[in-house]
Amino acid sequence: MQGSLAHIIWSICYLGVLIGLSAYGVHRYFIIYLYLKNRKHPPVPARHFEKLPKVTVQLPIFNEVYVAERLLRSVSELDYPQALLQIQVLDDSTDETREITAACARNYKSVALMFNVFIESIAPVSKPARWR
Repeated sequence: MQGSLAHIIWSICYLGVLIGLSAYGVHRYFIIYLYLKNRKHPPVPARHFEKLPKVTVQLPIFNEVYVAERLLRSVSELDYPQALLQIQVLDDSTDETREITAACARNYKSVALMFNVFIESIAPVSKPARWR
C-alpha cells in the first residue's frame, strides 16, 4: 500500500536528512563567499594592550628525551618581554628527561628567563587516579 505508515516515516526521515545536508552545503558556499569577499582585507585588532599582561607557558612533559631540549629552546625564543613571561616545565618523567629539563632550565635562567621546573614524584598509581 502506497500510503502506509512505514512509507510516510521513511519519507519524513529522508526529507529531514536531505534538508540537513542541503543546509550544510549552503553553509559551505556561504563560508567560501565570505572568504572570497574578505581575502584582501587583513584582520585588524579591535584595540591594543596599553600594558602587556603576564603570561605563563606550561609545558607538561613525560618521557620526551628527544623533544625536551628543542621544546625548551623554542619556548625560550618566544617574542615576549622576559619580565612578563614565566615558563613552567611540569616533568613527570621516568627516564633521563628530568636531567635534560633541569640542565636546560639552569641554562635559560642564566639568560634571565623565569624557568620553573616542577618534578612530580613517581607513584605506582595511574595518572587519572592521581588527579582525583
